[in-house]
Amino acid sequence: MRTIYKWCMGVLLGGLLLSGGCGNPWPGDAGGEANEYLAINVAKFGGDAPIPAQINTMTSESKAANLPEDLLEIAPDDEMVIFLGETNIDVRIDEQDSGSEAERHAILLFRLAGPGQDPCTSNNWIGPFTLTVRGGQVSVDMPTLPLTQAARELVRSGVFEICAQTSADFDGVIAIHKLFVEFGRLRSNQNKVELCHVPPGNPQNAHTIMVAEAAVPAHLANGSYLGPCVQDEPDSDGDGVPDALDLCPDTAPGAEVDADGCSCEQLDNCPPDEDDQGDVDDEEPPPDPPVDDDDYSCEEMDSDGDGVSDCDDLCPDTPPGVPVDGFGCPLVVADAGEDIVLDEVQPVTLQGSASGGEPPYTFSWSAPGWEGSFEQNPTVMPAQTTTYTLTVTDWSIPPKSATDTVTVRIQTDNRRRYSIVNLGSPSSQSSYPSGLNEAGQVVGYYYTDAMVRRAFLYSGGYMTDLGTLGGTEAYARAINDSGQVVGQAKNAQGDWRAFSWVAGGVMRDLGTLGGPSSVAYGINTAGQVVGYAGTGSASHAFLYSNGVMRDLGTLGYPYSAAFGINDYGQVVGAYLPAGGEQQAFLWEQGTLVDLGSPLLSGSQAWAVNNLGMITGYSWGGSDYRSFLYADGLVVDLGTVDEFTQIYAWSINNSGQVVGYMSNPAGTLSHAFVFAGGTLYDLNDLLVDGHGWEYLTAAFAINDRGQITGYGRINGRFRGFLLTPTP
Repeated sequence: MRTIYKWCMGVLLGGLLLSGGCGNPWPGDAGGEANEYLAINVAKFGGDAPIPAQINTMTSESKAANLPEDLLEIAPDDEMVIFLGETNIDVRIDEQDSGSEAERHAILLFRLAGPGQDPCTSNNWIGPFTLTVRGGQVSVDMPTLPLTQAARELVRSGVFEICAQTSADFDGVIAIHKLFVEFGRLRSNQNKVELCHVPPGNPQNAHTIMVAEAAVPAHLANGSYLGPCVQDEPDSDGDGVPDALDLCPDTAPGAEVDADGCSCEQLDNCPPDEDDQGDVDDEEPPPDPPVDDDDYSCEEMDSDGDGVSDCDDLCPDTPPGVPVDGFGCPLVVADAGEDIVLDEVQPVTLQGSASGGEPPYTFSWSAPGWEGSFEQNPTVMPAQTTTYTLTVTDWSIPPKSATDTVTVRIQTDNRRRYSIVNLGSPSSQSSYPSGLNEAGQVVGYYYTDAMVRRAFLYSGGYMTDLGTLGGTEAYARAINDSGQVVGQAKNAQGDWRAFSWVAGGVMRDLGTLGGPSSVAYGINTAGQVVGYAGTGSASHAFLYSNGVMRDLGTLGYPYSAAFGINDYGQVVGAYLPAGGEQQAFLWEQGTLVDLGSPLLSGSQAWAVNNLGMITGYSWGGSDYRSFLYADGLVVDLGTVDEFTQIYAWSINNSGQVVGYMSNPAGTLSHAFVFAGGTLYDLNDLLVDGHGWEYLTAAFAINDRGQITGYGRINGRFRGFLLTPTP
């Protein structure tokens, strides 16, 4: 829920606050004299996400003809300003901030650019102005700044674009409704006086104007007179002063005259032409620049040695060696940090910093194919070598910006090769590994000669049958570094039950959640076991620890299952909505978090490493793709040649992933490894002379890079153990 504060304003950006209400923002005695120029019904900045979230660009219509004549003729040294007319601003902030005595701030900036240019990168800034929300009240603070010369030219052209940007220190929305952008001269609020303005040297163009009282003496001194211009009165000598007012009726043609119609030559005290420029009414020459005790002018001095003379230096005490702008003030320096080299794809935090300019700074990161971030130190997970650009903007007026880049490099090892060991089978039938520990011990199942499935442990070159829980069949799913094995086995009643097995011991039934069956899929170094178990009406994910089986819940849906656990107790798996697609989940410290579907419509998470990186696969229709997931960051593992259906099963602490991939028809499958940001077919990485027909699937990988799975050799499917070669 949002709390809405409204602020109605008639304001002058870059000038004065003319009106604080929404009734009549331009009263006749306020000196507005600005024409409506651009109207935007609604411009929203931000959204439900924290601000800054968006940059909105508004394009003007060509209305140069509607601009006042004196605006089109405005001199470069005159002050042109931008007006926001009768404008409503809604500030919507989170309910938790509403009514708070703590100040919340939002900044609005406007930039101008010509057609075909990007206004959001223009240096023609207007603003910033600050909205302050405190205790339900909204106030505004605005600087007094003229438009730049370039901005004036754009206004005269009548065709330009405005980019409005915002930032805020609260979560919320700033909505600007009925935005009228108007331009004109900065006017005084003093009372106006009507007079006839007679331009010096051009009296034929005399015209009636309204000026502030304070400006009347200066106009009268230059030949203007009170009241409207006298029209159609005789002017015998053609000097622009009517005969009725002309004290020197016989002025020579073309001579400059004063307000009484007299030229200098017609006066007794005509001043000499001291500079020999043919004129007699020069202003006093400008004073010489100030000098120091050694008779050096400020134009010749540079006290802080920054390359900008003291006359022009707005920051006279700049430290030595600091780069400065044309005003002698420190430039903003952006620092994106040192380049980063990774052996494997994994989350990495970019380190942004800034110096110089005027703090505080805003940070903006960008990279090809990335939505970017406004965080100072965002976390990213590039799938390949990527260069990130940091843009830093300071708080000076106008703001100064600087950029820097950092490259995150993923090292690809094209020399990667594996030796292979045939795990064999206690029978003449096939064997299928599923788990592996750091010692290279492998667990899985094999078929007896009677085609009955039995759990095995492969260790030291030998394969051992692990028995059952009183029934005939068993699967081993995982093994930890202590040699504890978990899986499922049938009991004497024929029900599948989760088991644990320790070397030299026997299988132990881990129980259920109230139903007849259970299955164990994963175990960590602490001996915590995960899987799923029957409740009597459904199946729920469980965590077995210290002799107790805990229901992890289902997020309100009928079914859930846990497939992997890391050494920090993070659990991953999937839940099944009634009539819907399975969705991956993460369970952590008592909370079940829906991960959604990282790539397609359905998903399962199968493994999580000690860095919190999760792997699994997603599907949509007949398409299956595998992913890496970490803190909301997702990497698609990609495809290889004809193998477009990708199924990830295991991840080690380096971020290497294994699984299998098949062609669209499902008639051929190959084992894969994802390493160094590249998806490899393991069949292409075997040392010469291996003798295998093909490797079908990989189901586990340890931190040594060893991989276990199964493939075809001598006409049979057999388990294998791959070891990276030096």
